[in-house]
Amino acid sequence: MNAKILFYLSIIVTCTVLIAASTVPEHLADELARLGFENVVCYENRHGQLAVQYENRIHRDEVRALSAVLKCVDECVETEQRIMLLPVSRGMINTGISIHLTDYRAFIAREMNDATFFERIHFIKTKKFDLKSLTGQPRNTPLGKIDISVLPGMNFQLGNYEDRVKLNLNIYPDFRVRLWDGAEIQVQPVIPVFDEIYTEQGVYDKSIRLSRATLSQFLTVPGDIRMIVAAGAFVPERWGAGIEMNRMFFNRTLLMGGRLHRTGFLFYQDQEWNISTDMLTTGSAYARIFLKPWNMSAGLSYEQFLMRDEGFSFDIARYFGETRLGFYVTRTDRDTHGGFRFTIPFSHPKHSAPNRLRIRWGEYYVWNYKASSEVYTYGGPIDTGISVQSGTEWRHVYKRLWPSYLKNNLSFLK
Repeated sequence: MNAKILFYLSIIVTCTVLIAASTVPEHLADELARLGFENVVCYENRHGQLAVQYENRIHRDEVRALSAVLKCVDECVETEQRIMLLPVSRGMINTGISIHLTDYRAFIAREMNDATFFERIHFIKTKKFDLKSLTGQPRNTPLGKIDISVLPGMNFQLGNYEDRVKLNLNIYPDFRVRLWDGAEIQVQPVIPVFDEIYTEQGVYDKSIRLSRATLSQFLTVPGDIRMIVAAGAFVPERWGAGIEMNRMFFNRTLLMGGRLHRTGFLFYQDQEWNISTDMLTTGSAYARIFLKPWNMSAGLSYEQFLMRDEGFSFDIARYFGETRLGFYVTRTDRDTHGGFRFTIPFSHPKHSAPNRLRIRWGEYYVWNYKASSEVYTYGGPIDTGISVQSGTEWRHVYKRLWPSYLKNNLSFLK
């Protein structure tokens, strides 16, 4: 009799455990969607790991988003198991980050130091697969949601003898809407506020003008290659199409890729569109290495620019938390020029959750300065080193999720 009771009890306990285990991914997915994460899919993979797939559009920094996801996992999962985190960029898997819950819990309890914890984090290569093929529709889809952000832009340059410094200040409203997985429409006008550079030179008037209006698509192609295709109106005053392809190597320490644009002139002024069908091909090939000990990256590229000049560029950048300070130098067949690019956080670290219509501040303010070796005494500097900017590039795909950045910002996880 006792043996039968024990047998039935074991069956009941086993079924209870299996039912509870099967509901954990569903509960976790519900909680992540409630927090505002999109494209959420949670499931047990073939290795017995809990895979957590999510897209972040609420936290300014992806490591901060990683922290929010891990905290949610810690609250929803009682067992000690390895978690596979799969952050998504516009419906495309960015990377796989494998973390054991035992290590994470010891780290946030300050029972494990930063170096040991980072050694136990693994970046895993992920192959392309359909998000919907796992457990049906992903929770909290971003499709059809309109996102409006506002960001100021400032530029200055050394003037000629009668005016030492010239300033330019604009406001950039940015409208975006996701059409389907990987596809997005972006429309960005320019609202002039103060301009001593382009208005004085007669390039622009003081009316609102178009900065860019594009349709872009993120894709993953065989060989773990990421591809961005874009068409529309680009910066500066170009229309046409472009493609960029790149790939990460050696555990995300080396990025190699290239971009190609075929564009013509496009300009709106005095209530008239000026469109040129004289198309120009520009492009570049680039490589960037991420230096883990110093949280730095260095890049080398060769590019054909809009003014038909071409040459090599070298740049180096250092991250201080979310702030990025970079310096560059370019040698073209017309001049040598260089300067700095300073990127600082602009908005609150956390936005409101995406909705049918969301209005927010832009995430980062970028300040560029450029100086040329060519001396001039009147007018403006020569326009060398100008690239077509479609509004999407490699940094929008990888979102700083590489080992050197994570290692030096583990404090975001605590």
